[in-house]
Amino acid sequence: MYKLSAKRFAQIAHGDQKYGEEPYMVHLEAVASQFPDGSVEQDVAWLHDVLEDTKVEVLDLAGLFNVEIATAVLYVTRLNPEISYLDFIRSIKRSNNPTAIVVKIADNKANLAASGKTHLEVRYYKSLEILEGKEDV
Repeated sequence: MYKLSAKRFAQIAHGDQKYGEEPYMVHLEAVASQFPDGSVEQDVAWLHDVLEDTKVEVLDLAGLFNVEIATAVLYVTRLNPEISYLDFIRSIKRSNNPTAIVVKIADNKANLAASGKTHLEVRYYKSLEILEGKEDV
């Protein structure tokens, strides 16, 4: 049986979406490259935006990958835009899901490194403080 890699699945799911002016895969590569090849963390990094930005559902991920990966991706997905970004980040920290926490840290670091994101820098730095345990949640 052929097993689709998380990278290839993300590539298909995001299709021709853009991250700024770049193909979306540029952002996913920036996040995934922070983890060892083949690790659960890297798989979650490849998939971390599919629930928020595509028609993929969490049960799709659980079936194609596993519950551990699907759960971590769900934790890093902001499904309710009415919840403030920092409250969303606090919910990731409170989840005590180590994979979700390290992937969201990597995502924020990649966002900070991306050009054209300076208007969101304060939000990303505050997010890192929360996720790295420098603020009580």
